[in-house]
Amino acid sequence: MSTLEKAIADSGFDITEVYSGMEQSGVDALGCEWAKMHNVPVRPFFADWQDIWHPEAHVITRPNGTKYDSTAGKRRNKLMAESGAEALIAIHVGNSPGTAHVIRLAQEKGLKVFVVR
Repeated sequence: MSTLEKAIADSGFDITEVYSGMEQSGVDALGCEWAKMHNVPVRPFFADWQDIWHPEAHVITRPNGTKYDSTAGKRRNKLMAESGAEALIAIHVGNSPGTAHVIRLAQEKGLKVFVVR
């Protein structure tokens, strides 16, 4: 049993929809794969890293000269927490600030939260 499958089983949550930050690797990708395998719909939430003109953007320049908005992930997480979710299953790998942020937002919104570290 994978870490994700174990987390889902241990949470006791009845999953009827998966909210995903839609990152192409890691837990987001695994969650989408699980949803597909179990015929559970996915509600996608994309971080617009390229929207450097957003009023709340914090623009970072990479060594190659391209720019991105380092706050896009936090705005996406906030939208996910405020969009009707009932619960969060988080697999907090290492010291991911994004995962810590979405856990805190879910707790503040009163969602049921299950965290695997």
